[in-house]
Amino acid sequence: MFVFGGDVRQALPIVTKGERVDTVTASISRSSFLPYYKVMHLMINMRLMHPHLGHDEYKQLRHFADWILSVGSSTLEGISLQEGSEANWIQVPSKFLIPDDNHGLDNLISEIYPKLSTRYNDSSYMQERCTFAATNNDVD
Repeated sequence: MFVFGGDVRQALPIVTKGERVDTVTASISRSSFLPYYKVMHLMINMRLMHPHLGHDEYKQLRHFADWILSVGSSTLEGISLQEGSEANWIQVPSKFLIPDDNHGLDNLISEIYPKLSTRYNDSSYMQERCTFAATNNDVD
């Protein structure tokens, strides 16, 4: 038995020097053993069920969750970076971005791990947070 977690639309394989068609072809949804999978869908966004969420925080999380779903279901209109090329880029709203100024890495850490210097030993604090990098080079 294998259990795959997450949204396959957000977990695409990396195909070295591949184009979009190569990535899609290598994805789980194109796998030859897909007919043998039992696909189960999660229907409740548990982040939105947290009892201590304030009204404004709930609205922000809901808006972000809806935007992520629209990305995954391809209902956002793509943009092209060069005239005549495929419109396979999306514009991320600025409110979802962390400023990449001279302190970009510090901004990222502060956003994901507020008060890290005093809470780094708190396992529940660390379990509620995550960073993701597509390759190890992104981390270095």
